[in-house]
Amino acid sequence: MTKVLDIALADGRFYTLVDALRATGLDTTLAQSTPYTLFAPTDDAFAGFAPGGLAALTGDLAGLTRLLRKHVVPGAWLSTQLATVLSVTTFDQQPLGVSVDEDRLAVDGVRLIMRDIEGDDGVMHVLDRVLTPPPAP
Repeated sequence: MTKVLDIALADGRFYTLVDALRATGLDTTLAQSTPYTLFAPTDDAFAGFAPGGLAALTGDLAGLTRLLRKHVVPGAWLSTQLATVLSVTTFDQQPLGVSVDEDRLAVDGVRLIMRDIEGDDGVMHVLDRVLTPPPAP
């Protein structure tokens, strides 16, 4: 198998996410924190930010890091496991609510549009929107 970030990069729909993980150094953290679950917004999901919003965020590494860390959960959580819990805890010890409506699985109200993409260091689920972080303290 291959690493989750290599899978994301090879897919071609996650350049913004992978570039952001590299810019913040979280790619290195993930390599040392296996296994993990990555809730991966597509490039189209990042394009949904308000005009100038993503550019502003990329200029704020602390804010970008907070945003990205909300998308990572320790442990490899397959969708069948997620469907049995009410929440999971992110790298920043923040809860992400999990909901199931018929066959639709969501975290913090954001739908998983592809599930269970497994790498040798964890699992990735694809999101159609970016999870917004809590306000900075």
